[in-house]
Amino acid sequence: MVRVGHLSTYSIGGAAIAARRLHDGLLRAGAESRFWHGEDPVNHVDDPTFAPLPQTTPSSNVLIKPFQRHWERLRRRRARRNWRQHLEHRPAGFEVFSSPQLFKSAVPDWSRVDCDVVHLHWVAFLIDYPGFFASLPPRKPLVWTLHDQAPFTGGCHYSSGCERFRGRCGECPQVAMSGPQDASRHGFDVKRRAMRGRSPHVVTPSRWLGQLAQQSSIWPTNTEFSVIPYGLDLEVHRPVDGRAVRREFGIEPHEFTFVFGAEDIANRRKGMPHLGKALWSLPAQENWHALVFGDGELPDLPPWLRVHRLGYVRDDERKVACLSAGDIFVLPSLEDNQPQTGLEALACGTPVVAFAAGGIPEYVREGETGWLAPVGNVSALAGALLGAAANTEHRHRLSQQGRLMMQREFPLALQASRMLDLYASLLAGTTLSASTTRRRAA
Repeated sequence: MVRVGHLSTYSIGGAAIAARRLHDGLLRAGAESRFWHGEDPVNHVDDPTFAPLPQTTPSSNVLIKPFQRHWERLRRRRARRNWRQHLEHRPAGFEVFSSPQLFKSAVPDWSRVDCDVVHLHWVAFLIDYPGFFASLPPRKPLVWTLHDQAPFTGGCHYSSGCERFRGRCGECPQVAMSGPQDASRHGFDVKRRAMRGRSPHVVTPSRWLGQLAQQSSIWPTNTEFSVIPYGLDLEVHRPVDGRAVRREFGIEPHEFTFVFGAEDIANRRKGMPHLGKALWSLPAQENWHALVFGDGELPDLPPWLRVHRLGYVRDDERKVACLSAGDIFVLPSLEDNQPQTGLEALACGTPVVAFAAGGIPEYVREGETGWLAPVGNVSALAGALLGAAANTEHRHRLSQQGRLMMQREFPLALQASRMLDLYASLLAGTTLSASTTRRRAA
């Protein structure tokens, strides 16, 4: 069976959770899977399949080592200058912006990361592009699951509608001192040079992200792309009796309750301010409750809404109970790939009210698994909330259909099977069917 080495900056957080779920699914399918991560607050001492990524200093021929050292010093000095000039005081409210160059000279120790296939996930601040791709064994298949846009931009993780990545970036709205030769242009060029001559196979969970990725000129010629959605363990994420959670917060069975959650609920991209405006636009509602999980400050919300904070919920059993306690889950993201919170809600039989942003409409389907509003349209979001609250029978029907869709299209075993097929095709030197794979034209 294939041996897979997953590389992820963290083992916690949204992208890392998705990577860990795939890792678990591959282990269940019989693959030999290892999860290599960077500095991490979680201790995985009881799980031998998790380990910090072993790194080493790049070696070189003795005759050219002085030149390489000089070049390394120059490029790292440039990276630090870019950080100070363009990123240290960048505009507020945007997602993280990461540099493709680290301030240290280290690459994975491939003698210890022993695998047939290298599978990258969210690797910002973990890999140094020039060093990593130069050190990668030339015949080692490389799969890269994109969890955001960072791998094909000059550094932004979500572009907020900017399409400069179709060229070479530059004039970036997300950095200080924006200009033709700003940090985004430098980062884009560093990434493109580093990947030159490589043949990554890019996997995106949503068609939306896959279409954006293919528009970028950053990829080497003949880079292949596949769409393989996230998968969930549907024996863990399932409908359960949420009455205990309702009793915990004093919510009566007849009272309408929605759930909202994100890793950082104050993240502007996650849309909580828009949800707040939608709620303020409504006349005072009787017996409305909100269960909110995640870190961060909430905006001011109407006094008639009874809000119950759950904090950061890591325990799957607790999250499943909270999602099952809600009548709907609200997903007002303004830009997103394939948010797992929405998938988790549908797996628990809780239909979703959402903005039709990014890859969300690929699983929140109007009249089938939830309600959709145009992105940023507060009035439409408010109307969807009222409609969901008013029609118990319709909510029940969408609950059943959402669960069936998850069983049909998003089980973890299906994701693992598709990924194993991809690994096998790469190791055999073949290409998957045209229905699942596209190739970047020269």
